[in-house]
Formats: sequence, C-alpha cells, structure tokens
Amino acid sequence: MTTLEMARFHRIDPPSTCGSGHCGACTARIEAGSGVEMRRNEVLTAAETAQGWVLTCQARPTGESVHVVYE
Repeated sequence: MTTLEMARFHRIDPPSTCGSGHCGACTARIEAGSGVEMRRNEVLTAAETAQGWVLTCQARPTGESVHVVYE
C-alpha cells in the first residue's frame, strides 16, 4: 500500500492528481518513521529525495509507520 493509499484509508484527503509519479501534486516530506521506497519518480531530484521528499502516490513505507507532511 502506498503512503497516499494509507492516508485515504485513514480518511485523510491529501493532494494528488495523476497517481502515477508524473505530476508531483502529492509531494510530501518524511518527518518521522521508516524510510520509503518509490516505485516511480519523474519529478523529484536526487537532492530532494535525499532531503526526505517523496511522491506519496509511489512511496511505500519500509517499516511499520511513517509520518509525512504535505506542502
């Protein structure tokens, strides 16, 4: 389950548009928790991902919990 899907499951209405890693509307920064793996990323630079930015439509947590903050 992606971070975006988890947010929706918990009745949070995060920003999103394409859902396929192309637009960047769902960009968020990891504040706490385990890292995430992104299936696809055509928006964020390596520097941005190193700073904790992810596309929540593509990001899958690698641990039990993750806390993200949307722009």
